[in-house]
Amino acid sequence: MFNRVFTYIFGGIGLVMLAVTAFLVYSQYQFLSSSVKTTGVVIDNIGQRSKKSTTYTPVIAFQTANGKPITFQGSVSSSPPAFDINEKVEVYYNPANPQEAAIGTFFQLWFLPLIFGILGTIFSSIGLGFGVSALLHRRKIASLSLNGQRIKAHLQSVQLDRSIRSGNRSPFRIYCQWQDSLTGNLYVFKSDALWFDPSPYVGQQMDVLIDPQNPK
Repeated sequence: MFNRVFTYIFGGIGLVMLAVTAFLVYSQYQFLSSSVKTTGVVIDNIGQRSKKSTTYTPVIAFQTANGKPITFQGSVSSSPPAFDINEKVEVYYNPANPQEAAIGTFFQLWFLPLIFGILGTIFSSIGLGFGVSALLHRRKIASLSLNGQRIKAHLQSVQLDRSIRSGNRSPFRIYCQWQDSLTGNLYVFKSDALWFDPSPYVGQQMDVLIDPQNPK
């Protein structure tokens, strides 16, 4: 159950982030394909102080093809400053709206798509991992239901699994013990999460399906 929930949550967040990444990449390519390239100069680094550090956003000045002066801020802040004052940088701008401009470095152009892409890949991978785990678990249960050997195990204890919470509740897990009469090996089996308290059944015998080739 929880694997399925986590699959939907992480997978959904990951897909949304990857969709945003695709949109940002497409938008950036559209901008670059229709923009004009020129050279600008860093005229300032604006400091933005937070609790732990100060980041700096470059301010760039350039002139359009018809001589109009334009000033704009870079899209990414950094600490220490990524550019020195009076440093020349490559600039891309929209000829129809010169104020729509960007510094022509990989970091300034692709930082946001890169971050969304990395996070989207991580969340999607986690969601996929939970999905694969849930699928393998369902297949194992189906296989045991068809081909498993039925044994009688002793219900030893019931424990509350506090690592899982839904609302204000946590599920229970049954722990059963069985000794193989042929090998003398002792096995302890743990159930999936149960949303009722099976404590009244402690001490009783219960059916367990095992793989005879791998009782674990």
